[in-house]
Amino acid sequence: MMSVPQMAERVERRIGELTLENKSVVVTHPVQEDGKIKWVQWKVTGTFYANGELKGASFCGWDITNEQERTESILSRLQRLKEMMKHNTSGLEWFNKEGLMENLEDVNPKTLDIFGPTNPQELIGFNIFKDPNFSPADREKLQRGEVVSYTKPFDFSLVPYSTSKKGIRTLNVQAIPTIDERGVLSGYLVIVDDVTEREENRKSLEYASTRDELTGLRNRAGFNKEKNKLDLTKPFAIAIGDIDGLKSTNDSKGHSEGDRLIKTVAHVLQDCVRAANKERLGEGGRKNEEQST
Repeated sequence: MMSVPQMAERVERRIGELTLENKSVVVTHPVQEDGKIKWVQWKVTGTFYANGELKGASFCGWDITNEQERTESILSRLQRLKEMMKHNTSGLEWFNKEGLMENLEDVNPKTLDIFGPTNPQELIGFNIFKDPNFSPADREKLQRGEVVSYTKPFDFSLVPYSTSKKGIRTLNVQAIPTIDERGVLSGYLVIVDDVTEREENRKSLEYASTRDELTGLRNRAGFNKEKNKLDLTKPFAIAIGDIDGLKSTNDSKGHSEGDRLIKTVAHVLQDCVRAANKERLGEGGRKNEEQST
């Protein structure tokens, strides 16, 4: 809060800026009234002698408390948004309505971590619609104002900027058209997450859930999953086999020898049947299914 002498000094300093070319200045300052702070804005207009010397000044003031509070509220929200962008664990990018990145304030630190640009300035002017990792169908969908969401491999060798990243990573991307209060497209918000490890773990768990631990052949769940893919309009065959002597081997030589026998039979199957078409069902059986092509 300014003291009266400080306000007077400020107004006097601004009056000193008046010239024939610049005959008016605006001064804004807070005042305290009934224990509350209000904001006042003054327009100071100078009058001059013919020689350019200041003759006097007129003051026109108005209460701008409401406008000032709205401005401060907007600035506060913007600051909070910046903090949210800064600390967000997802990559956040903003592109204008032409699909261009205008400045580095439009990306958060996580984005730079995910894409690894060695010279971030190269990102300025980057066009989301020319990203080679962005499919034509996704571009058209986004340009129609629809949200685009996908999880797929991202090839860093295709990006048009220098990057420390190499190879292919799996990214989850959401591209969201943003509409202003007039209902007009204002730009695009893109949210990016590197889900490479998550996808690898998912595939690993999915593989393990459909495989027999002893032989590596498909188990019943794997068989049922593949069975549902069969084209029933084409010829196919299902062969069911059993291992003679498995129980007696387990009883006389132990389960370790029985397991060895099962794995031996599995290897024989793997040598004579396509890898995609062998399953193990039950403790002592094998079931094979092959779609003819």
